[in-house]
Amino acid sequence: MRERKSFIERTRLKSDDQVRIKYFLVFEGAETEEIYFDAVDIHKIELGINPIIELVPLIRDFGEEGWSNPQKIVNRIIENVNESEYGIMTYEILCNRFIDYMLAANIIKGRPQCKIVWNTLKDICETNLSKQLYDVIEDVDLTSKKILNLLKEKHSFNNITDNITSIIKSLSITYDSDIDHICLIVDRDKESFVVNEKKNQYQYVLNTCKENGFYLYVSNPCFEFWLLLHFDDYKQLDKSKLIENVKVSSKKKYTEAELGKRMQFKKNKYDANSLMKRLPNAIKNEKEFCEDLNLLEHTIGSNIGKLFEEICN
Repeated sequence: MRERKSFIERTRLKSDDQVRIKYFLVFEGAETEEIYFDAVDIHKIELGINPIIELVPLIRDFGEEGWSNPQKIVNRIIENVNESEYGIMTYEILCNRFIDYMLAANIIKGRPQCKIVWNTLKDICETNLSKQLYDVIEDVDLTSKKILNLLKEKHSFNNITDNITSIIKSLSITYDSDIDHICLIVDRDKESFVVNEKKNQYQYVLNTCKENGFYLYVSNPCFEFWLLLHFDDYKQLDKSKLIENVKVSSKKKYTEAELGKRMQFKKNKYDANSLMKRLPNAIKNEKEFCEDLNLLEHTIGSNIGKLFEEICN
């Protein structure tokens, strides 16, 4: 994962030279949550969010596209933090960095070409370097240059920078564990977590976040429930249909359909700005439901409101 703005530097407030506190937002979903928090960022002043706080969405690298399992996501966050704080990088992350750079520089375009280059990079690691993608790199500078030279041999890319190491390192997240926060925002639905007698991914994610000082925000059954709490008629929701989030049509589940009655809504397109004036209501309405992370595994509710209680003056 990487910051949406690739070449970011920690900014300071001009008034008193205070360092900004970054809240890194990691979403299980790729669109609905990002649209919402982009609107939050636009309306920071009127929402009363502390000006020293910077909201920084983390976006998926090529190899992470389509991930929806929170256990995989939290494990990758740990890898990204280790990379940022200790310079520890796996071959998989390095390959992702190559793809990210080549896409940004228009050296490659589109998913089919990305897949071809990804397979080449994977083959270079396994065949030429005798490394698996999960292996930790001993020397990022040397390894980057080796992979670059081998990639040029296998493909006719003439416009790749020779200064690849600085590009690779610039794509790391700018996380400082002393002042910053990692916020994992996930759904608690049947498709997100594997929970059975042998494996409980919900408890794994909960415990892993606690151990690493990450903030976990859960909506049961899904983020759309948090959006529904912005409306005054939330008490009219059918709790039995809500907890199961049953399909009410071939394309929509219960929460999506209910949002559609209150606003024009698609997962990848809706007016989140119109919800910002209702945010105080959502924070208040959330308290009518479960906010306890331990109980949210099996109970309707959300604790996203607690995030706003923390960052707002």
